[in-house]
Amino acid sequence: MMRYLLRDNLKAVVGAINITNRYGFTALDILMQNPARDLKDVEIGDLLRNAGALITREQQQAESPTRGHPRLRCASGCTENCDDNWLSRKHNVLMVVASLIATMAFEAGLNPPGGIWQDNSVLKNQSGEPEHLAGTSILADNAIHIHFLYMVSNTLGFFASLSIILLLISGLPLKKRLSIWILTAIMWVALTCTASTYFITLTSISARHLAKHASSPVAVLEGWFIAWIALICILLLVHFLRFMSKRKASERTNVIT
Repeated sequence: MMRYLLRDNLKAVVGAINITNRYGFTALDILMQNPARDLKDVEIGDLLRNAGALITREQQQAESPTRGHPRLRCASGCTENCDDNWLSRKHNVLMVVASLIATMAFEAGLNPPGGIWQDNSVLKNQSGEPEHLAGTSILADNAIHIHFLYMVSNTLGFFASLSIILLLISGLPLKKRLSIWILTAIMWVALTCTASTYFITLTSISARHLAKHASSPVAVLEGWFIAWIALICILLLVHFLRFMSKRKASERTNVIT
């Protein structure tokens, strides 16, 4: 019946399809408010849309002062809403990941590979000082260079993640895509430092006699770490090229206008 009315009486229907009732609702409004909608209701809604039916809000926008460009105004509003949603999702993701990395880095700083000495050394060296002190890192006494790299990598990851958290909770107007890209770049630094810390940890706790073999776990980890660094470099290059292409496109648009 609905299809017949809209097809054979189109001229009469077009003028009356958006008439509101005493509550200010159009036919499409009433259909959209039906809590028990089924496939038949969806089909009726499509028929009404094809015949030019509008909901009350769309009808008011069409009758606004910017009537000559309603689609452009709606598209602009949609773009702003999409950007706000995108920024909000990015903020949430960055906050969660930064919090996890900061927690892991904090725990790794307090518990270095190999643990810490539980007591002072009983044996004395030639200077009369203890061999080690309680609460100090065992790795620092046995491999000072590896311990230094471990602490530097872990500290960089820790402060990078804290910087993200601080910027997100500071109340600064981080409502532009550039600020999100900066935060994402800091996140990449934090992730790279986390991967580096993990690699150094596994290297320090691996058996030294296995490191001489080409197929040792240390050699495999080195390959994976190099692949990770290469992936980060490729991503940076891709984003840089995208940024440059968008910048050139915007410059051409400004020249044309």
